[in-house]
Amino acid sequence: MSKSELNQGYPPQKDAVVRDVTHADVARIVGSDFSERIHNRLYELNILPQGEKLIFKNPLGNHEEGESHARYLYEGKRGKNRVYIFIISSEWGEKTSKHKHEDPVHEIIENYYQIAGEGSAEILLDGVSHPFDEKHPFISVAPGVAHQMVVTSGYIMGAINMENGALVSDDQVHQPI
Repeated sequence: MSKSELNQGYPPQKDAVVRDVTHADVARIVGSDFSERIHNRLYELNILPQGEKLIFKNPLGNHEEGESHARYLYEGKRGKNRVYIFIISSEWGEKTSKHKHEDPVHEIIENYYQIAGEGSAEILLDGVSHPFDEKHPFISVAPGVAHQMVVTSGYIMGAINMENGALVSDDQVHQPI
């Protein structure tokens, strides 16, 4: 997909605030089968029971915590875990907030999975860069590790499964750095 196609429906300035990203925008970027692709990947990863469906936000929302440029189709608690489905593009803001997850009682492990993407990203773990793209579609973040995703080109659609994240209060789960 060309940069001009990625930019249709989005503010032309890279630093502009993105508002009202809709399912139609996601379908144009990722494909009209985005919902099926997301659910199939979640079933494969055993994050979601086979046949169960998530209800996606429309328009997509900003992350409930932090200053992320990503837009979230889903943010919710599933048993003891928190699950996030996101899309982030280099065309309308290329990074998530820098944060960590730490709790004195519960070990919080954040697992990132790529679902779709025509681009590349990196996840900085305590300042060290790790690729997150088609060739490297999984990264696990240990408790207490400062991390941030930066998209270097194109877009990334992903899922985050935060193990034990639902056991921690909403105001404590994301700790900005």
